[in-house]
Amino acid sequence: MAAATRTPIAKLIGFDLPFVIFVKDGMRDLELDEWVKACREGREPPPALYAPNMGSMGKLIIGSNSPVYVPPLDLAPPYAVLNGGRHVGLQFLKRVNQRKSIITVGEVLGDRTGRSSFSSVMCVVTPLLESDPKDDNELRFWEELAVDAVNHFIEHYRVLAKRPFVQPITPAVIQEFHIGTDYGSGVENWVPTGRGSGHMNGFGGAIADDIDVQIRNAVAQSDPPDFAQVLFAEVQNNADLRNWRMVVIDTAILFEVFLTSLIRFVAAQRGKSDVEIEKLLNQKNGLPHNVEYLAMHVLEEVTGFAFKQDSRFRDWKEKVASLRNDLVHGRKRDVTAEEAEGAFQAANAARDVLRERCLQ
Repeated sequence: MAAATRTPIAKLIGFDLPFVIFVKDGMRDLELDEWVKACREGREPPPALYAPNMGSMGKLIIGSNSPVYVPPLDLAPPYAVLNGGRHVGLQFLKRVNQRKSIITVGEVLGDRTGRSSFSSVMCVVTPLLESDPKDDNELRFWEELAVDAVNHFIEHYRVLAKRPFVQPITPAVIQEFHIGTDYGSGVENWVPTGRGSGHMNGFGGAIADDIDVQIRNAVAQSDPPDFAQVLFAEVQNNADLRNWRMVVIDTAILFEVFLTSLIRFVAAQRGKSDVEIEKLLNQKNGLPHNVEYLAMHVLEEVTGFAFKQDSRFRDWKEKVASLRNDLVHGRKRDVTAEEAEGAFQAANAARDVLRERCLQ
């Protein structure tokens, strides 16, 4: 007879945050509890991941007479977070950074990187849905679900608890996730997982020689990097951080830099003086024309291409310019990944057609 298929009742995702969440602890570390108990009884403590090694026990400790922190017996209930239509329970545990010459058992305001302390978090997802992944090949789904729930908590925590230095996280800044399944008799199948934003490069290699030469030549000068290249790097960085709002804003700025540079270049190629070019780009009062005016009128005057009649202009105006204006003027707050990707693609398509039609 075939073995009965067990039905999971919850998924648990645990990981360390790069900063401390200064709330009442909602869980314990049994390894650390046993380590402290052994020290108090004069026994050699067992290995514990978050305890100091015995060779570093003589460090200066601030805030306690022990180099580790264990929570009180009375634990706080989980935070019931509603995010994306799902309830996720969050439990936190404050930790001490053991890799310092001076151990600080407490929160240091403004500590963004866990120099003094940090927190572990456990995300409990229940009930599970029929559409949820059924095997461990879909670990990224659980990572992102947990990160989204923690970020929803952080959005409110940083405002209400007056910790503005605590920022939303992304899977790329988490060193390791531990994902387990609860079948009703305890959590099983803990799977460690962690990733960056791409493939791995072995330490036997390095960046290409020609790139290294470019870096050496660049840093030997006092000039900053090209502004457009910096903006493009910021778009990529914010996409990795899932800061979709800034992806849209930087994409809009990047296109405006390109458009202004294109107008300047073509106008100069066609014999316009610097004074004449400035008159094209600016209003009579000396203030710059807005980017839509440049795209609709000045570009056609300089290049002869009626961009405003092209479908890619309409996509750019709707998905980039208008969305950016709504964000910076407070008419819209949140941006989805789909909106950010749509803005980036629309800006690229607009840039491509302008290169094709205006740089012949």
